[in-house]
Amino acid sequence: MTSELRRAGVLALLAGVIACSLPAVSAAGLARGGAAKNDRSTARCPQRAKHALSLPGDAVAKAAEAALAEAPAKFKAINTRGATIVTSELGEIDGAYVAHQCGEAAQKKTVVVQLRFPKMLPSASLSEGIVFVSRFQDGYHVWEVSPIA
Repeated sequence: MTSELRRAGVLALLAGVIACSLPAVSAAGLARGGAAKNDRSTARCPQRAKHALSLPGDAVAKAAEAALAEAPAKFKAINTRGATIVTSELGEIDGAYVAHQCGEAAQKKTVVVQLRFPKMLPSASLSEGIVFVSRFQDGYHVWEVSPIA
């Protein structure tokens, strides 16, 4: 399966799970990357995300580096050796879950990074992970591992 098809499948699954379990967000809104009505989240937002700083132009690359560096600590149950970046995109593009969980302000300050763990292949579920990374006073850090990862 190509990485584009796999990514599309992961995003469709994520949108479907969120749309089915969180009635405040419509499936159409998720597909467009929209947030919950009135920018209120209906899920619990991690405290760390509330302290994220605005993202500069090099945020996507720096967030990807942080995701790789923090992968062993965030994915303790799997072998992360040789991890690679599949995608790294601004939350405004690929952050429907972030918007729902924490609102549009956090979505705009988040980079969504999809990782691949080759040592865990051929398992699709164990060989990929999605993390949310933001910039904080002390640098870029993963503040959440996607529940779908």
